[in-house]
Amino acid sequence: MDFAESTLPEKNLSVNSITPIKNIEEEITGYDVGFECQNKEHGYVIIDLRLEGDYIAEFNLGEGVLDFYTQMLKRSNTVDSIPENEQVIVETIPTEYNVVLEEEVINSNGKDMTVEEFSEYEEEIADTAEKLVEENENYSTTATYEHTGHVLRNYP
Repeated sequence: MDFAESTLPEKNLSVNSITPIKNIEEEITGYDVGFECQNKEHGYVIIDLRLEGDYIAEFNLGEGVLDFYTQMLKRSNTVDSIPENEQVIVETIPTEYNVVLEEEVINSNGKDMTVEEFSEYEEEIADTAEKLVEENENYSTTATYEHTGHVLRNYP
């Protein structure tokens, strides 16, 4: 919330969704936090918990912008919605996100695939992903906004 409030102080943004982001070992590595203003979608912030001070990996706080998970889900040809308690984003490498559905995987880099192809892909990139995470940790700096705990405490 601190980040959203400091970026758009004139708006009264509130959190309307929090979707966990897990790595391929199914450990939570971050969150996709969706915002709204006057009951209208107003963007998202992707938080990476692995880095010092909680790192904002990506954000778009534009009016009418859906949270990241919903944007990816809308690209599906087979599924319109997922129960909230089953929503998760899988990060294969830093800043590459996937939504795994019944028969398809929606990839943030446009490499949509079947669930079988995704399993093979996860195995292929496991070593690369680990190295990239280590590199990111080596070059991380404290984020300007110490907000993650505040966002999670104030989510309805």
